[in-house]
Amino acid sequence: MEPPTAMTTVKERVAVLSMNIFARPEGIHSGKWFSSGDFKDLRISLLLRKIQDFDIVILQEMFEVGVRQKRFLRDAERLGFHYHCGSVWPSLTDRYLIDGGLLILSRFPIVERDQHAYTVGSGSDGICSKGVLYARVQLSSDLADSLHVFTTHTQAGDRIKEYKIRAAQLQEMHKFIKRTIRDDQDAPVLITGDFNLDARHNLAHDPKTGLPLSSHCRESDVYLQLVQDLQRALNSTAGGEDRQVIDLMKHHDTTKLENATHPITNGDGHSSLIHESDPTSLEKDGKCIDYMFFSPSTRVLHATGNDSSAHSFQLRVVESKTTVDHCDIANLVDDPSLLPITHLSDHYGLRAEFELEVVPVAHPDGETHHTFTRLYELLQLHFPRRAFAQTPKRLWMWKLLVGLLTIAASSLTVLGVIGAVVHAALGFRN
Repeated sequence: MEPPTAMTTVKERVAVLSMNIFARPEGIHSGKWFSSGDFKDLRISLLLRKIQDFDIVILQEMFEVGVRQKRFLRDAERLGFHYHCGSVWPSLTDRYLIDGGLLILSRFPIVERDQHAYTVGSGSDGICSKGVLYARVQLSSDLADSLHVFTTHTQAGDRIKEYKIRAAQLQEMHKFIKRTIRDDQDAPVLITGDFNLDARHNLAHDPKTGLPLSSHCRESDVYLQLVQDLQRALNSTAGGEDRQVIDLMKHHDTTKLENATHPITNGDGHSSLIHESDPTSLEKDGKCIDYMFFSPSTRVLHATGNDSSAHSFQLRVVESKTTVDHCDIANLVDDPSLLPITHLSDHYGLRAEFELEVVPVAHPDGETHHTFTRLYELLQLHFPRRAFAQTPKRLWMWKLLVGLLTIAASSLTVLGVIGAVVHAALGFRN
C-alpha cells in the first residue's frame, strides 16, 4: 500500500474583535438628562470604521431596544457582515424587560445559533436578559469545519449579593457550553465577553455590610476558578483531559504593565469615554474583566489510523496580532481633537487573529473562479445568507411596551393625585 499523499490546503486569516461597546438603551446614559447620551451614535459610526479590519465581531452592550442596533446591522451588512446572531431575548413569562445586549457579526456563515438567559440578576441588570449567546461559524464547505463562538455579559458589581449572582451565572454558562458543544466536541471553541470578574484583584467582603474589599494580586482566586470550570466543562464533553483553555490576552497581549500577568481592560473606569491616563503607566491600577478564551480543535488528537482529514482543518493563533486593542479614535479620524471622546468605549477591545488552514473550497457549480479574494466570499455561496438568516423574536417587546405603558399610567395617576391635593389646598385657602 502506498503511503497517503499530503492533502493540499490553503491558508487564510480570520481576525476577531470582542468589545463591550457601552451602547446602553436610549435614555440610559451617564451624562445630563436630555443631553447627547454618551455619544452613542458618534461612537457606533466610528465602530463601523473599526470593524472593517475584522471578520468576526463580538459585542456586549449593543442592545436591541430602540433603532440603533437595527441601523448598525444594516450598515455592517454593507461592509460584508452578512450574518449575525443576537441578542439574548426575554420570554413572555420571565422577569426581564429588555434584551441582554449581546451581538455576534460574521463575514463567515453562521449556520447555528442558540442562547441562554441567566435565571437571576440584580439592580439594573435585573431587568436585562443577561446571558450567554452562541454562534456556530462555518470555516469551510465541510460542515465539520466550524468554530464554536460564545459570548457573555454577567452581573456587574462587587457587593456580596452581586458576587454570588455572578458566580451562579457562570455556572449556568458552563452548563450551557457543555450542552451546546456535545454533538461536535472536537471543533475549536472561542469564549469571550465582559465577565465583570477581575483577574488583577482579589475580593473579600465585610461580614457586616457586605461591602467589597479589594487587594491587588497577580491572579485572583475567582479568575483561577473560572479557568478551572471552563476546563472542566470542555473536557467533560471531550471524554478526557486533553482540551486546552488558553487565555489569549494573558498569554499574548503586548499592553500589559511591567511584571503584570493580566492586562487592564476596563479603560479609565465605568462610563469614562475620555481616557486621560496612560494605559501603559505603571501607576495605572485598572481591572481585567474582559476575556477571550480559546480552545483549539482536538480532531488531530482523536484521529485514528491514516485519517488525513484530521490535518486538513487547523485554526492557529497568530500571537503577534493577538492583544488588547485600546480602540483609540485617533486611528479612525483625521483630527481627534475635534471630537468629545478619546476612545470607542469605556472598555478596551480584545483582538485576536487566527491562521485558518483548510482544503480549498470549490465554487458551488464545481468550477474554479478566481474573482474571489477571500474564503468567506465562496462560503457565502455555499451557505446563503437568506437560508441561514436569524429569525428574531419580537413578542417580548410587547411585554416591554405594556411595562412602559403601566409606568406611564402610574405616573399620570400620581400626578393626578398631586394635582387634586394642590387644588383642594388652594380651594381651602380661598
